[in-house]
Amino acid sequence: MWTKTLLVLGTVVVGLGAFYVVYSGDEASVRGPETTSSSDRTTEDFLSLGGTTNDAARIDGDADENVLAAERMGIGAEELVRVLERLFASGSDDGQGADAHAPYTSKDIALDNGAHYFLLAVELFPDVDMQKLRAKWEELRANGFPDDAEFWAMLDKFQEAFDAIRTGLEVGNALMPPVRTPGGMHLARFRKLAQVMNMEAQYYAAQGHYGAGFDDYITVLNFASESSRGGVVIDGLLAIAMEQMAAKSLRETLAWGGAAPEDYRFLIDQMEALDAQMNTAWEILETEAGLVNSWLDVLLESGLDLRAAFEEEAPEFGDVLATMTDDELESMYRESFQDYDGLVEYLALPYYEAQAVDLDALLSQNPIGHLLVEAMGKILVQEAATRAEIRGTMLSVALELYALENDAYPDSLEALMPGYLALLPEDPFSGGSFGYAASGSGYVLWSAGPDMRDDGGVPLDGTGSFDEREGDIVIQGEEADAVG
Repeated sequence: MWTKTLLVLGTVVVGLGAFYVVYSGDEASVRGPETTSSSDRTTEDFLSLGGTTNDAARIDGDADENVLAAERMGIGAEELVRVLERLFASGSDDGQGADAHAPYTSKDIALDNGAHYFLLAVELFPDVDMQKLRAKWEELRANGFPDDAEFWAMLDKFQEAFDAIRTGLEVGNALMPPVRTPGGMHLARFRKLAQVMNMEAQYYAAQGHYGAGFDDYITVLNFASESSRGGVVIDGLLAIAMEQMAAKSLRETLAWGGAAPEDYRFLIDQMEALDAQMNTAWEILETEAGLVNSWLDVLLESGLDLRAAFEEEAPEFGDVLATMTDDELESMYRESFQDYDGLVEYLALPYYEAQAVDLDALLSQNPIGHLLVEAMGKILVQEAATRAEIRGTMLSVALELYALENDAYPDSLEALMPGYLALLPEDPFSGGSFGYAASGSGYVLWSAGPDMRDDGGVPLDGTGSFDEREGDIVIQGEEADAVG
């Protein structure tokens, strides 16, 4: 019951922690259904597929990742693990039977909905030892990415799943189903598929196949955005993780040089389109807002003990709860759900405008509203950081193309218009332009970062939570930041 109550409270309360822990580590081994090798399978073949995979999502047990995530959330590592274990539990029977908690499969989704093929990709996840794959990848990186038949064979096992993702993007109209199981198994698999496609993209480029590599990167970025449509906040947080991962890997690849002008122009066109249509946090929260009240009605009808659930999640408010009747407690929950309208408006604001908003004033003055305040601020800053990554990477592509055609980087970003970019992208943190300085044979590119102040490319300091750090997010340069 606790897991479903957590969804009612809003996945936002612990979603950011789940994003860092569950989607940042490497699974030792991920097992999926046996599949035959058929990388040449056609779209028509995919239309007839639709297996099921009901193995549960697991929590990454890497101690270092848990500590890092806890530091970012400002809570103890053991507490974070406890929350995540409960979040990813399957929940108890509420009288609706096992099917009420079973993950969605592609068979549950119409063929004209791109989400059908995204879930199909999960079901086609190959029987691969991810730890071995990652170790092989690191070995190749350390040796300059030599051509390796064993690694190509590993990647080939993922082609059916990759083809399903591409088919979903081609079909479009993606709308993920409402959450049935908290943190459903598909989320962890989405992250792993994106991780492997990023590996393939960079490996293609290392072998001189920049066109294929850049196509993979664009596929990951579009998949991240489209697979969050129709989902709730935790889906959006996973999208942020995948987008930041792909943008960072792409910038590493860009630093090698060697791509043809048409490959760079392909990237620019695709990233301009992506920036214009990315799913946003406020759209995702709006979807969740449409679900929470109906969820509470269903859970109360099934016998949910609101008092016990809240005492377990927020024991620090025990004294407050002790003074409340059951009717008053239910009223507090419903009052808090009305906060969603204000939260949607808040998340729809640009980062630099939202900082002037008194978020506490938008929320109900009760314990649940208190829990939501910090979570909303973290979601807003992470979305801005992701936008900075995507737009900064687009600028990096344009700068590389300019240097290729002019034998030097430009003196200013304005030189990129109109031949390389129609318009310069806005820094999502400041509302102004990105910072830029040509430096010998290279350049430094930065965003103002969470403090909204241009510090001339001085990297973020490493203390405190990400949203409280001073300095700039260095997108490209000798001291590029690891965002988030």
